[in-house]
Amino acid sequence: MEKEIAIGPGGTAVETAVLHADLAGWIEGVVRKSSDRLPADDARYFAIRVREKANALLVADEGGFYLEQALSPAGSESDVALARRSARDVVSADFDRADAVVLGPGPGLEARDIALLRRFVEGGGTALVFVLPEHAGAVGSLSRARLSIEFADMPQGYFTIVRPERAPEFLSPFAEEDLAALARLRFRRAAFVRGARPADVLLSFSTGNPFVWRERIGEGAIVFACVDPVPEAGELVLSPFFLPLVQQMVLAAGARGAPSEGVLVGEPIPFPDGVRGEISARMPDGSVWKSAPDHGAGPENAVLPAAREPGFVTITAGATIAAVVAVNPDCRLESDLSYLSTDEAADSLGLEHSADAGGRDGLSAAVRAAREGKEIALPLLLAAIAVFAAELVVAQRERRGTGEDHVG
Repeated sequence: MEKEIAIGPGGTAVETAVLHADLAGWIEGVVRKSSDRLPADDARYFAIRVREKANALLVADEGGFYLEQALSPAGSESDVALARRSARDVVSADFDRADAVVLGPGPGLEARDIALLRRFVEGGGTALVFVLPEHAGAVGSLSRARLSIEFADMPQGYFTIVRPERAPEFLSPFAEEDLAALARLRFRRAAFVRGARPADVLLSFSTGNPFVWRERIGEGAIVFACVDPVPEAGELVLSPFFLPLVQQMVLAAGARGAPSEGVLVGEPIPFPDGVRGEISARMPDGSVWKSAPDHGAGPENAVLPAAREPGFVTITAGATIAAVVAVNPDCRLESDLSYLSTDEAADSLGLEHSADAGGRDGLSAAVRAAREGKEIALPLLLAAIAVFAAELVVAQRERRGTGEDHVG
């Protein structure tokens, strides 16, 4: 893909690119810009790992049956590898193994677990939180907005979802007729939330309250869904749209596709997590480095050499690619350079005299002016004129004197 971005002098801009991966594995990519006087920072390498399945942790009790079926349908393939815990049994190690956490029906999380969930998101994870009465405290703690929540139950009436003019990015698999059918579903019970930023709202109820909104926190995101995931709350759960909607909220709504950690030329290369035994690393210059740490030893006993040029370091363990590390030039100082004044440049070079060229067109004139300023061409010219005038006066006097003697 190619896009033109205009940035003024001294300015900055953030541009987001979305890559759609068809296969699991590592994607190696490079972002390039037009060449300038510092070509070393005109390209930036990145590596992204695409997982075959996302590791999701469902925190719920028996009321989470329909969520569990939507995330990991029995007897069919799914893009989610699901683990389930109750709020009373969840521990920090469960968050460490997860790519996404779904907070469903069940007892509310304790303050310690809410803090763990927030750190999980800040580190790059995705959380899907259903706004239920038992999670009101967690929603207030996790959201950056000042929210007011009303839990509405309308047994004699209903409300619907507003069909968006343009489908949100996380609903890209939904066709137009799917969006129309989704907007016809009736709801009788939901959380009416006020205070969420309009820019964060992805879908809304016909009441004007958000149905789904998303907040970016650190490197990750929290997706809030204002619906009770049980059949008694409305028609969504037993409809054919519940499964794809839940999976898209987990897999796409919060995903940002952050690149893996990279290094700069000359920096140590991190040892891939969870790898034991012999490894090999193919460096950007094509050379291969191999190491066999002691059995059971940790990463501190295996030091990967630093790369000496930009590109990719591919680390393999046996026949498996354990990690791909992008290596970029260290241009942090050079990229922030600014022009020196004439006096500063002359002083840095130890010059006593200098001249400002005033642009490329004035270079020859500036050189000539500088040279004439250092030489004595003008004084010599004036002295020569003065001598010539003096000699002329002397010659005239001698001529008059010779004429007077001859007459006498």
